[in-house]
Amino acid sequence: MSSGDLLKASSILKNMNVLITYTGAMEHRNIENLCEAIEAYLNANMDKRKIVSKILSVFIELSQNIQHYLKKKEMSTFFNRIITDSTVICFGNKNDSLFLYAGNWIENVDISEIEGELQHLYNMTKEEIYDQYRSKMYSDCFGNSDSAGLGLMQLFRKSQCVNHEIIPKDDHWSFLLVNVCI
Repeated sequence: MSSGDLLKASSILKNMNVLITYTGAMEHRNIENLCEAIEAYLNANMDKRKIVSKILSVFIELSQNIQHYLKKKEMSTFFNRIITDSTVICFGNKNDSLFLYAGNWIENVDISEIEGELQHLYNMTKEEIYDQYRSKMYSDCFGNSDSAGLGLMQLFRKSQCVNHEIIPKDDHWSFLLVNVCI
């Protein structure tokens, strides 16, 4: 990479109002460091603790969704490297609205399941999501269910909007990008 390429990348990120960006492995220590960087920015620039808490909660949920996908798909070192090396996280502020983007490669065989989960939540009201979240949490407390889907519900509960895009690469891989506005 030349210094010109880095300057172009920096310019693109600034034009998109991205304040913090990360690419690489979603390991626990990296998530902690990103959390601290986002929290430091928010504490220095925001006066509402509730917003800081929401952003950090959404960031952790997005990060954990990527980690859970990776764990679910543990097949080979090659697959893990593709997923972990492809992670992209962006945090920014545009028009007084904070946003987080998170993306990683997914296998095309998983697209319909992911689309189905997201579409189900898009079709629900905030109240319906909250009720389903509480019901699932209650069931989990008594060992009647697993916690699958709670993270996505949490994203929808804590945000003003959630959008996603799936960008095909080839017959096997696509890139999933999730955008959450707070």
